[in-house]
Amino acid sequence: MKTPSRKPLTKSLVSILIANALAVSGIAHAAGETTSLGSKVGDQNAYASTAWSSISGDGRYTVLMASDGFVPGIFLYDRFTKTSKKLTAQSNSSSSAADISANGRFVAFNSGASNLVANDTNNFTDIFVQDLQTGKNELISKAADGTPSNDLSYFSAISADGRFVAFTSAASNLVANDTNTSADAFVRNRKTGKTTRVSVSSAGTEAVWGVGSNGIVDISGDGRFVVFSSGSNNLVTGDDTT
Repeated sequence: MKTPSRKPLTKSLVSILIANALAVSGIAHAAGETTSLGSKVGDQNAYASTAWSSISGDGRYTVLMASDGFVPGIFLYDRFTKTSKKLTAQSNSSSSAADISANGRFVAFNSGASNLVANDTNNFTDIFVQDLQTGKNELISKAADGTPSNDLSYFSAISADGRFVAFTSAASNLVANDTNTSADAFVRNRKTGKTTRVSVSSAGTEAVWGVGSNGIVDISGDGRFVVFSSGSNNLVTGDDTT
């Protein structure tokens, strides 16, 4: 299963670094200290790269992609206890592009694995959220009625409390009337189960060219605003993009 790329990064022996800019009482890192997390997620000589990092609001937790063997997965590093845990240890395919909620409880990521949730039979890379308190995985890239996506899903971003997940997907069955045959940006409300396409104009017109080829999306902490890129010229008035 081919997993799309996110932000341009060197893939050979890249280390994730964490820098503490401010002195905070009770935290192990001193102000100005930079620490490599590369050796925190397993045998430093066993994996080819670490990438796709994201940090919780208080700086305690960092999630990142790393390979401790042949299958890249998602790791969680706890800066207070200086311990790491592989969140996708049981997955049967690679996972990447993790984003952790500001409260440090939920992690959104993409994966080609078919065994993270029950009845995942669409054979596409999907978006998942893992609850770090319960260890339970939830499929995000699905329609409001639970129908799984019929094409690849790419990257995701999660709101501060973990309720809203923005993601990009080439699927055409996540919402009604998706006919542009392009990838789009969506938001799933985990509380209500509603999936909404957000890469549309203010009048609801779908983007003629969908979202940007890199598929990167981000969401505000309160879940109200979503940012995405698009080459479409019909989303706002006066856009003369060609």
